[in-house]
Amino acid sequence: MLPSVALLSLLAAAPCAVVATPTNPVKDVNPFIGKNYYANSHYSKELQETKAAFLKKGDVLNAARVTTVQRTGTFVWVSNVAGLSGIDTAIAEARRTRKQQMLQLVLYDLADRDCSAGDSA
Repeated sequence: MLPSVALLSLLAAAPCAVVATPTNPVKDVNPFIGKNYYANSHYSKELQETKAAFLKKGDVLNAARVTTVQRTGTFVWVSNVAGLSGIDTAIAEARRTRKQQMLQLVLYDLADRDCSAGDSA
């Protein structure tokens, strides 16, 4: 009987590790991770003036930075009813690139919303 007590004591003293194996791995719900984004050509054209001003001053470094921003995915802003057609234009342009990318939209200054920040200032 003594060996049984010794064995039980040994087993009781042995470290135990319980590892729970997840049945369903948790997926990241952030839709922006690992995606490519549409580089808004309208915004890129607006930056041409800024780039030209840097080049006129001989500031090649900041002109290159503007070029980087021009190629970086940015949101398409829609701030009025007339701008709604810009959504179709952006979608068509994004499709022409034949890239898997996200087209991001900002619908700004919607009716009955305080987008001018009067209440939130």
